[in-house]
Amino acid sequence: MTDGLVVEWFGPASRRTRLINALLRPVARSIIEVSSVVARPWNMRLAAVTDLPGALLRLPPDITVRPVHLPDLDLEWVWRSEANPETADRAVLYFHGGAFAAGGLRTFRGMAARLSGAVDTPVCMVGFRMLPTPLPAIVDDGVRAYRYLLSRGFSPDRIVCAGDSSGGGLAFAVLLAARVADLPLPGGVIAVSPWADFDCAAKFESPNRRSEVFLSATAMRRLVRRFIVDAGRGLRAASPVDGELRGFPPVLIQASTSELLRCDAELMARRLADAGAVCRLQLWDRQPHSFPVYGVLPESAPALAEMARFVRELPAGRAAPKTDELQENS
Repeated sequence: MTDGLVVEWFGPASRRTRLINALLRPVARSIIEVSSVVARPWNMRLAAVTDLPGALLRLPPDITVRPVHLPDLDLEWVWRSEANPETADRAVLYFHGGAFAAGGLRTFRGMAARLSGAVDTPVCMVGFRMLPTPLPAIVDDGVRAYRYLLSRGFSPDRIVCAGDSSGGGLAFAVLLAARVADLPLPGGVIAVSPWADFDCAAKFESPNRRSEVFLSATAMRRLVRRFIVDAGRGLRAASPVDGELRGFPPVLIQASTSELLRCDAELMARRLADAGAVCRLQLWDRQPHSFPVYGVLPESAPALAEMARFVRELPAGRAAPKTDELQENS
């Protein structure tokens, strides 16, 4: 085992999770496959409608949601109870999943609320632009969100960048871009089922192609060829696993033993450790992709508890003095 890499195993999968997997697997991947076939630049923006049902989500009464509108970028603070961003000395910057094409702030509000409650920290979700916007511009949105937290007085070592699926990969990409911009790196990273390697060869060779509930290697390759590479960057230039990872802060990666992106999670963990970073890779038995996002799964709560443990064990850092009140528009 590489120094700096700790691998932890969790299981067995609960009966409820196994049942949900069995019910979803026959239909979910088919929907993803069809969506990838019809995806074209002119209709990709229609994917924004997938975020609309999230407006119907009912949050617990102790959850506060506060929008922040920057020029051409929407953020959203979500916090539970006393974890107010105006007084907190730590923040989580969260990048949602959805293959850069689906979901949004509304869809992932529930995840942000549960994460805030677990880590007792306000969560700032990033409403980054999505495909067909070029990937570098999406990453730039993430860097702008990180700059926003720094401008509000959060010390970099008191910021944790987090995300699931494509958002997990985006969290790594934002750190790489932040370093190029001579910004200090955050104190830690939490990546759930990260899509970190746009070279899909390993996904086609993975035995998890059969056990994966949602994702399709073919659909992912179509998306990469039509939008990621066409954005003007090669696979290696775009993939966080091929970035310069030396000097990265501690990282927690959670993935399922049976999901397609297990190969990305394991490769990213090895690359981080090889670069000298401290990485904890947690493999959870037979969970669906991005399982902590789904509160209905019994394993979601313990996965969030592991995130809280990771945050508690980060170096304490120095709490920066807070600046003016948050600038926002409702």
